[in-house]
Amino acid sequence: METCFKVIIAFIGVLFFTRAEAQGLVDLELYGGLNINYFEMGQFSNLQDTELSSRLGQHAGANLLPKINEKWQLSLQGEWMRSGVHVETTNLNENTIYRNYGNYAIGARYNFNKGEKAFYVQPSAGISHHKYNKRLLGLVFEDYREVVFVARVEAGVKLYTRKSNYVNIGLRHQQGFDGTTPYGSEETGGLPLTSRNSYTGLFVGYGFSSKSWFKR
Repeated sequence: METCFKVIIAFIGVLFFTRAEAQGLVDLELYGGLNINYFEMGQFSNLQDTELSSRLGQHAGANLLPKINEKWQLSLQGEWMRSGVHVETTNLNENTIYRNYGNYAIGARYNFNKGEKAFYVQPSAGISHHKYNKRLLGLVFEDYREVVFVARVEAGVKLYTRKSNYVNIGLRHQQGFDGTTPYGSEETGGLPLTSRNSYTGLFVGYGFSSKSWFKR
């Protein structure tokens, strides 16, 4: 499912990029920021004095935005995300464990142009995946991957430069629809928590407009 979704994104991207490149109607955004991930925290069965809590994570990605008309753009988005879970015991032993995710989405952006800036709203849908080491027997581990469907919505503002490029500042929420165990399970050497790969994040980015790419 993950490979198929990536192929669909790539195909649509090439199709629209070829059309948009000829007319100078495509933007590319690169962005990064901080995120809060949502978990349902459990309790270790044999470590009753151990507490789990979520920590700030990070995300970074790219968004290809071919123009559909004056207000609408197609969105093809690929993103790396990291979550953090803090483990703390009563004897003050502490550790933060991180997990990496890949998020891929197709959506549409509606722009409210206001002169030297523009506000926008962007809904999208896609998949989120992660993997972890699952312990089988003794010291034998196996890579295990989980993929879930997600819906995303983001809103932000674009501040244009003289070359039609822009600084992008926004807020995004991603909501997953299936329960996952990104940190494994306690029985397989992981942490007793579940997730839907959901997060809320703030980000800052920079957009490269094809109006300046293809000037002759």
